[in-house]
Amino acid sequence: MRKFEFRGYEIHSSRMWQQAQVDMALEFMEKEGLNALIFHQNDLVDQLVFPEKYYDNDILWERWPVRRQGVLYQRDYMNGVIRRAKEKGIGFYLEIKEIYTLESIFELFPELRNVDGTVCPNHPFWLEFLEVKFRELFELFPDIAGIIVSLGTRESPVSIAANRCHCERCRQTEELDWYVNVLKAMYGPISQAGKELIVRDFAYTAKQQSLMIQAYYRAEGSAP
Repeated sequence: MRKFEFRGYEIHSSRMWQQAQVDMALEFMEKEGLNALIFHQNDLVDQLVFPEKYYDNDILWERWPVRRQGVLYQRDYMNGVIRRAKEKGIGFYLEIKEIYTLESIFELFPELRNVDGTVCPNHPFWLEFLEVKFRELFELFPDIAGIIVSLGTRESPVSIAANRCHCERCRQTEELDWYVNVLKAMYGPISQAGKELIVRDFAYTAKQQSLMIQAYYRAEGSAP
Protein backbone atom coordinates (compact mmCIF):
# COMPACT_ATOMS: atom_id res chain seq x y z
CA MET A 1 0.00 0.00 0.00
CA ARG A 2 2.70 2.51 0.97
CA LYS A 3 4.33 2.14 -2.45
CA PHE A 4 1.40 3.99 -4.02
CA GLU A 5 1.83 7.76 -4.26
CA PHE A 6 -1.87 8.48 -3.69
CA ARG A 7 -3.44 6.46 -0.86
CA GLY A 8 -6.95 7.71 -0.25
CA TYR A 9 -9.74 7.21 2.25
CA GLU A 10 -13.10 8.39 0.90
CA ILE A 11 -16.18 9.32 2.90
CA HIS A 12 -19.35 9.48 0.85
CA SER A 13 -22.10 9.94 3.42
CA SER A 14 -23.26 12.22 6.24
CA ARG A 15 -20.34 10.86 8.27
CA MET A 16 -18.20 13.60 6.76
CA TRP A 17 -20.20 16.14 8.81
CA GLN A 18 -19.73 14.21 12.09
CA GLN A 19 -16.51 15.20 13.83
CA ALA A 20 -16.17 11.97 15.81
CA GLN A 21 -16.43 9.89 12.63
CA VAL A 22 -13.84 12.02 10.86
CA ASP A 23 -11.44 11.78 13.81
CA MET A 24 -11.78 7.98 13.72
CA ALA A 25 -11.03 8.02 9.99
CA LEU A 26 -7.93 10.17 10.49
CA GLU A 27 -6.64 7.86 13.21
CA PHE A 28 -7.12 4.86 10.93
CA MET A 29 -5.42 6.66 8.03
CA GLU A 30 -2.42 7.58 10.16
CA LYS A 31 -2.09 3.99 11.36
CA GLU A 32 -2.36 2.49 7.86
CA GLY A 33 -0.24 5.07 6.06
CA LEU A 34 -3.01 6.64 3.98
CA ASN A 35 -2.27 10.17 2.79
CA ALA A 36 -5.45 11.56 1.17
CA LEU A 37 -8.76 12.20 2.92
CA ILE A 38 -11.56 12.55 0.36
CA PHE A 39 -14.99 14.01 1.06
CA HIS A 40 -17.39 13.03 -1.73
CA GLN A 41 -20.60 15.01 -2.10
CA ASN A 42 -21.91 16.27 -5.44
CA ASP A 43 -22.55 19.84 -4.28
CA LEU A 44 -19.77 20.11 -1.71
CA VAL A 45 -18.15 23.24 -3.14
CA ASP A 46 -21.55 24.94 -3.16
CA GLN A 47 -21.89 24.08 0.52
CA LEU A 48 -18.73 26.10 1.23
CA VAL A 49 -18.87 29.12 -1.12
CA PHE A 50 -21.80 31.33 -2.16
CA PRO A 51 -20.00 32.71 -4.36
CA GLU A 52 -19.93 36.25 -3.02
CA LYS A 53 -19.76 37.80 -6.49
CA TYR A 54 -23.39 36.80 -6.97
CA TYR A 55 -24.57 36.40 -3.37
CA ASP A 56 -23.44 39.42 -1.38
CA ASN A 57 -24.21 39.67 2.31
CA ASP A 58 -27.22 41.95 1.84
CA ILE A 59 -29.03 39.67 -0.58
CA LEU A 60 -28.26 36.63 1.55
CA TRP A 61 -29.76 38.27 4.63
CA GLU A 62 -32.77 39.40 2.65
CA ARG A 63 -33.56 36.24 0.67
CA TRP A 64 -31.49 33.27 1.85
CA PRO A 65 -30.49 33.78 5.51
CA VAL A 66 -30.63 30.06 6.31
CA ARG A 67 -28.16 29.24 3.55
CA ARG A 68 -25.90 32.08 4.71
CA GLN A 69 -25.67 30.70 8.23
CA GLY A 70 -25.29 27.14 6.98
CA VAL A 71 -22.37 27.98 4.71
CA LEU A 72 -20.60 29.98 7.43
CA TYR A 73 -20.96 27.08 9.88
CA GLN A 74 -19.77 24.55 7.32
CA ARG A 75 -16.72 26.68 6.55
CA ASP A 76 -15.67 26.64 10.20
CA TYR A 77 -16.20 22.91 10.42
CA MET A 78 -14.31 22.18 7.19
CA ASN A 79 -11.38 24.37 8.20
CA GLY A 80 -11.08 22.27 11.36
CA VAL A 81 -11.07 19.03 9.35
CA ILE A 82 -8.42 20.34 6.96
CA ARG A 83 -6.27 21.55 9.85
CA ARG A 84 -6.38 18.19 11.65
CA ALA A 85 -5.60 16.32 8.44
CA LYS A 86 -2.65 18.60 7.70
CA GLU A 87 -1.25 18.06 11.19
CA LYS A 88 -1.10 14.34 10.38
CA GLY A 89 0.49 14.90 6.98
CA ILE A 90 -2.75 13.99 5.17
CA GLY A 91 -3.96 15.92 2.12
CA PHE A 92 -7.62 16.89 1.89
CA TYR A 93 -9.61 16.55 -1.35
CA LEU A 94 -13.14 17.43 -2.41
CA GLU A 95 -14.83 15.01 -4.82
CA ILE A 96 -17.69 16.58 -6.74
CA LYS A 97 -19.79 16.55 -9.90
CA GLU A 98 -19.98 19.64 -12.09
CA ILE A 99 -21.47 21.91 -13.25
CA TYR A 100 -23.41 22.00 -9.99
CA THR A 101 -25.49 24.94 -8.86
CA LEU A 102 -28.41 25.84 -6.64
CA GLU A 103 -31.92 26.71 -7.75
CA SER A 104 -31.49 30.22 -6.37
CA ILE A 105 -29.06 31.14 -9.16
CA PHE A 106 -32.00 31.02 -11.56
CA GLU A 107 -33.82 33.57 -9.41
CA LEU A 108 -30.85 35.92 -9.69
CA PHE A 109 -30.37 35.25 -13.40
CA PRO A 110 -33.70 34.09 -14.86
CA GLU A 111 -32.24 34.28 -18.37
CA LEU A 112 -30.29 31.08 -17.59
CA ARG A 113 -33.51 29.11 -17.88
CA ASN A 114 -35.27 28.80 -21.22
CA VAL A 115 -38.97 29.50 -21.73
CA ASP A 116 -39.68 25.76 -21.72
CA GLY A 117 -37.88 25.34 -18.39
CA THR A 118 -34.71 23.75 -19.76
CA VAL A 119 -31.23 25.01 -18.92
CA CYS A 120 -28.57 25.70 -21.54
CA PRO A 121 -25.28 24.12 -20.40
CA ASN A 122 -23.43 26.13 -23.07
CA HIS A 123 -24.50 29.53 -21.74
CA PRO A 124 -21.26 31.54 -21.24
CA PHE A 125 -22.29 32.35 -17.68
CA TRP A 126 -21.45 28.84 -16.49
CA LEU A 127 -17.76 29.06 -17.34
CA GLU A 128 -17.51 32.35 -15.46
CA PHE A 129 -19.43 30.78 -12.58
CA LEU A 130 -16.97 27.90 -12.33
CA GLU A 131 -13.93 30.17 -12.34
CA VAL A 132 -15.43 32.45 -9.69
CA LYS A 133 -16.53 29.53 -7.53
CA PHE A 134 -13.16 27.78 -7.46
CA ARG A 135 -11.18 30.97 -7.04
CA GLU A 136 -13.25 31.79 -3.95
CA LEU A 137 -12.91 28.24 -2.67
CA PHE A 138 -9.11 28.37 -2.58
CA GLU A 139 -9.07 31.87 -1.13
CA LEU A 140 -11.13 30.53 1.76
CA PHE A 141 -9.42 27.12 2.02
CA PRO A 142 -5.80 27.49 0.87
CA ASP A 143 -4.85 24.12 2.38
CA ILE A 144 -7.21 22.01 0.28
CA ALA A 145 -4.93 19.70 -1.70
CA GLY A 146 -7.11 19.36 -4.76
CA ILE A 147 -10.38 18.64 -6.50
CA ILE A 148 -11.62 15.33 -7.90
CA VAL A 149 -14.35 15.90 -10.49
CA SER A 150 -16.71 13.87 -12.62
CA LEU A 151 -18.22 15.66 -15.60
CA GLY A 152 -19.84 12.88 -17.61
CA THR A 153 -22.80 12.45 -15.31
CA ARG A 154 -26.48 13.29 -15.33
CA GLU A 155 -26.35 14.06 -11.60
CA SER A 156 -25.32 17.69 -12.03
CA PRO A 157 -28.08 20.18 -12.91
CA VAL A 158 -26.10 21.81 -15.74
CA SER A 159 -24.46 18.93 -17.57
CA ILE A 160 -24.06 18.21 -21.25
CA ALA A 161 -24.85 14.57 -20.45
CA ALA A 162 -28.35 15.63 -19.33
CA ASN A 163 -28.83 18.41 -21.86
CA ARG A 164 -32.39 18.99 -23.03
CA CYS A 165 -31.78 22.45 -24.49
CA HIS A 166 -32.30 22.92 -28.24
CA CYS A 167 -31.11 26.50 -28.60
CA GLU A 168 -28.88 27.62 -31.47
CA ARG A 169 -25.86 27.74 -29.16
CA CYS A 170 -26.30 24.08 -28.21
CA ARG A 171 -26.86 23.07 -31.81
CA GLN A 172 -23.60 24.76 -32.79
CA THR A 173 -21.49 23.42 -29.91
CA GLU A 174 -19.98 19.94 -29.96
CA GLU A 175 -20.36 17.96 -26.75
CA LEU A 176 -16.60 17.45 -26.65
CA ASP A 177 -16.10 21.23 -26.63
CA TRP A 178 -18.33 21.51 -23.56
CA TYR A 179 -16.11 19.10 -21.64
CA VAL A 180 -12.94 20.88 -22.74
CA ASN A 181 -14.32 24.31 -21.82
CA VAL A 182 -15.48 23.17 -18.38
CA LEU A 183 -12.15 21.50 -17.59
CA LYS A 184 -10.27 24.65 -18.59
CA ALA A 185 -12.56 26.86 -16.52
CA MET A 186 -11.89 24.70 -13.48
CA TYR A 187 -8.20 24.16 -14.12
CA GLY A 188 -7.38 27.87 -14.28
CA PRO A 189 -8.09 28.87 -10.66
CA ILE A 190 -7.14 25.43 -9.31
CA SER A 191 -3.70 25.45 -10.96
CA GLN A 192 -3.13 29.10 -10.00
CA ALA A 193 -3.68 28.06 -6.39
CA GLY A 194 -1.04 25.35 -6.87
CA LYS A 195 -3.55 22.53 -6.34
CA GLU A 196 -4.41 19.32 -8.17
CA LEU A 197 -7.34 18.73 -10.52
CA ILE A 198 -8.12 15.02 -10.83
CA VAL A 199 -10.65 13.95 -13.47
CA ARG A 200 -12.71 11.01 -12.32
CA ASP A 201 -13.89 8.52 -14.95
CA PHE A 202 -17.57 8.28 -14.10
CA ALA A 203 -20.30 8.37 -16.74
CA TYR A 204 -23.67 6.81 -17.46
CA THR A 205 -22.87 5.91 -21.07
CA ALA A 206 -19.82 4.78 -23.02
CA LYS A 207 -20.23 7.84 -25.27
CA GLN A 208 -20.00 10.31 -22.40
CA GLN A 209 -17.11 8.37 -20.90
CA SER A 210 -15.22 8.55 -24.17
CA LEU A 211 -15.91 12.28 -24.56
CA MET A 212 -14.64 13.00 -21.06
CA ILE A 213 -11.40 11.11 -21.71
CA GLN A 214 -10.87 12.88 -25.03
CA ALA A 215 -11.52 16.24 -23.40
CA TYR A 216 -8.97 15.54 -20.68
CA TYR A 217 -6.19 14.97 -23.21
CA ARG A 218 -7.23 17.94 -25.33
CA ALA A 219 -7.41 20.25 -22.31
CA GLU A 220 -4.10 18.92 -20.98
CA GLY A 221 -2.43 19.56 -24.33
CA SER A 222 -3.56 23.19 -24.37
CA ALA A 223 -2.81 23.92 -20.70
CA PRO A 224 -0.15 26.60 -20.06
